[in-house]
Amino acid sequence: MARIPYAPASSSGSNHPLNLFRMLAHSPPVASAFAGLGGALLQDSTLDPRLREIAIVRVGLLNDASYEVDKHTAIARAVGVTAAELRALQPTEDRSALDEAAKAVVGLTDELVSSARASDAALTRARGHLDDRMLVELVVTIGYYGLVCRVLETLGVDPEPSGAASDHEERATMGQ
Repeated sequence: MARIPYAPASSSGSNHPLNLFRMLAHSPPVASAFAGLGGALLQDSTLDPRLREIAIVRVGLLNDASYEVDKHTAIARAVGVTAAELRALQPTEDRSALDEAAKAVVGLTDELVSSARASDAALTRARGHLDDRMLVELVVTIGYYGLVCRVLETLGVDPEPSGAASDHEERATMGQ
């Protein structure tokens, strides 16, 4: 349940289909910049969409952010993440269903969720699968979705009704 009311309909962006953006519409400049960075990460990144969604779902799980996990689990499935891989992202599950690139992404994600600086080992492991641009995009994606989780959970953003179509989900799968 929302901890503050959603922005009034007269606010810029308050008619967006996602409640997250209806909440952010309290601050139009923040909402605009937030959407811009999110759009760049979802549409313009060279990072493999599968690896991106593995990182995002893992961030959501580690932050107990069910809204984010639900939204991005659907996107993850759409970009080819399997049910076994999604199960392997659960904090207590075995990682054997993940390939080496996904394991490296999960390792880096885990470290960046718990600390501002990843270890040399985690960074080196990720670099074994990603070029420098992809690595920057991954680190920013992890940080951005950590922010998303904090906004969602702190402000109590409600999930959309079941089955509600989202242009956000459609845009997220366009990068595949």
